Amino acid sequence: MIQATKLTKTFDRRQILCGLDLTVEQGSVYGLIGRNGAGKTTLIQLLSGVWRPDSGQITFDGAPVWERPEVKARIAVIPDHPVFAAGETLCSLSKIYANLYPRWDHQTFHALTEILGLELKNPLRSFSKGMKKQAALVLALAAKPDFLLLDEPMDGLDPVVRRQLRQLILEDVTDRQTSVLIASHNLRELEGICDHIGLIQGGVMAAEGDLDDLKSGICKVNAVFRGGLPDQLASSLDIVCRKRMGSLETIIVRGDADVVKGRLSEADPLFMELMPLTLEEIFIYELGGDHNEIEFDQA
Repeated sequence: MIQATKLTKTFDRRQILCGLDLTVEQGSVYGLIGRNGAGKTTLIQLLSGVWRPDSGQITFDGAPVWERPEVKARIAVIPDHPVFAAGETLCSLSKIYANLYPRWDHQTFHALTEILGLELKNPLRSFSKGMKKQAALVLALAAKPDFLLLDEPMDGLDPVVRRQLRQLILEDVTDRQTSVLIASHNLRELEGICDHIGLIQGGVMAAEGDLDDLKSGICKVNAVFRGGLPDQLASSLDIVCRKRMGSLETIIVRGDADVVKGRLSEADPLFMELMPLTLEEIFIYELGGDHNEIEFDQA
């Protein structure tokens, strides 16, 4: 488990984090969202022990991370922009990682490089951005960490590469119960991979929740009613959004889906179906987000 309590951090008299709390359970994938500059990268640098918080506490399974090599050996980090020294190759870095991480697995390393088609002896600085991200993930997964921290891991990658990286991460979570934190400003990037989500805003965790719980407390209904949804029935429901296009009404309602469907059936609709909510809609209607805070339009 990753636990951060009341973290604060200031750079150049600007407070980036202001008493932030965070918990990532074992074997879960936590999606940390927030627009650029919200403090996501700062938080990851603190969690990985690169920087020390001004105040607050960070623990991994109860152990502090700052100046604790034995704890850092259980953590792998993939930065937003992986930087490799001149002449470094996957082959040379694998030897360094093998010395840093006691559970380094050569078999996993070679299997992943083969799956992704990465050259072992070519300079990493000659790799494309997508290939550098893949190389960083291969090194991280072969280290067999208990905790995986990813900063904008899919940013700028094509859909095929994104799918490959998501699959590798999920397999690691399933097989080894790795705890994963993914920081991103793009909700679509997190769709289908995270089971918990948190919004960082103003240096604090503005809202968070388990996605299954969030989805079970709100539903989306497409329906056609003769003459529209009766006002009396509409007022009796906890409707948070209602849109109409021609005769088709789309209604976002808080409450149990079966109960909501039963109530709407009282109006004898000509057509009605329950639709799954997207992560974007959950963010907007349940986490109190705003369309301007996070990007929705990227693939």
